[in-house]
Amino acid sequence: MAAYSRGEIAKQRISPKREAEFMCRSELDCDALKVELINRRIGYGVFATQNFPKGSFLVEYVGERIVPKEAEEREKKRKIKHTSYMFYSKWNGLKCIDATNTERKGKYIKDEEVGSPLNNCVMRLLVTENYPMLCLFANRDIKAGEELRYDYGEANLPWRQIHLMIIHLMITHLMSTRTVRRTMKKLLILKQRVKKKLMMIPTLHPPWKVLFIQLIRSRSFLIFQS
Repeated sequence: MAAYSRGEIAKQRISPKREAEFMCRSELDCDALKVELINRRIGYGVFATQNFPKGSFLVEYVGERIVPKEAEEREKKRKIKHTSYMFYSKWNGLKCIDATNTERKGKYIKDEEVGSPLNNCVMRLLVTENYPMLCLFANRDIKAGEELRYDYGEANLPWRQIHLMIIHLMITHLMSTRTVRRTMKKLLILKQRVKKKLMMIPTLHPPWKVLFIQLIRSRSFLIFQS
């Protein structure tokens, strides 16, 4: 995987846009970005090995340029689901870039919704000499060691649905825990009420006392239900 030195580019003090155009024409990736395995479930990610100030060019999303119909056919034939490397963009109509068969770094950058503290870059379409390029730029300062993440622009992605499900389960668990606590608190209060009323009838005959206890319990149950 060819790479270019960002240090050399920095010395020339060219703009991020010019740097992106240079990189796209040269078909090179930045040497200050490293592809690493996060874990087996998430797969690979891209990490910065040096600081990138806000607005810096990061990497190009490279792949085979195909029409949407061909992209749909490839998705149907894909053996491993939820591993698509297809990125759609609008330029003279809807276009698709399939990065499945490339080892360039851009395809390994993970999704993160806008507004998340982990979201640190944004995809932009640059057109040079009538040739469209998908380029990632830093939308905030990025520190060395930080993983690159940007918003894929789709709300119904499988991993986003899983995150929503986990949040829902956590809220449900929290609410159920609070309900149990409230229930236990009510039971404790009712127990104290019953205990006080029993202390007020020490002279009652046992059968009458049992009947009175049952009456209190039934009334307490009604209070609890209310």
